Amino acid sequence: PVSGSTCTGVAVSPGGEILAGSVYDAIHLWDARGKLIGGHRVFGDRKAVISDVTFDPGFNLFAASGDNGDIAIYETGTRGKLHAPIFQVLGLASTPVYVGSIAFSPDGHTIAAGSTNLQLWDTDTGTQVRTIQLGSSRAAHVDAVAFSPDGHRVATGRSDGALQLWDADTGAQLGPQLQCR
Repeated sequence: PVSGSTCTGVAVSPGGEILAGSVYDAIHLWDARGKLIGGHRVFGDRKAVISDVTFDPGFNLFAASGDNGDIAIYETGTRGKLHAPIFQVLGLASTPVYVGSIAFSPDGHTIAAGSTNLQLWDTDTGTQVRTIQLGSSRAAHVDAVAFSPDGHRVATGRSDGALQLWDADTGAQLGPQLQCR
């Protein structure tokens, strides 16, 4: 780890045995006793600062998102083997966008990526499943995403204070837009 650097993402494995923390473009893994057990640069030669990290509920996969729109998904038991090709989240102008938050679905087969919109990706192939436009505020971006326990709904929290619930299967908004104020 770099002395005096910012930890930009943290995650705890589902069983609590592994703690992950990111610094710039690297991820570090510790066991529950605080022993460093691994680490590597997440995006290889693709320059990006890690914005979020997460484990899937089955502890089979680990993902990291970058400020350049990249998302990398790794197999947890392989010490750095990519599970699917690194993919890139694109905004309205088909240019890479900052990904503020990522979350795995309960079955681990979908990952939600929050940026200027909400995108759902197949974790096995790295292909985009759906894009959900979040509203009319072009200045707002998604800072938080979470799946419901059954995986059929996903919640987004935006930088403008909006909280929304979406049908993950159809992309339809469920209920009114709420305000976290």
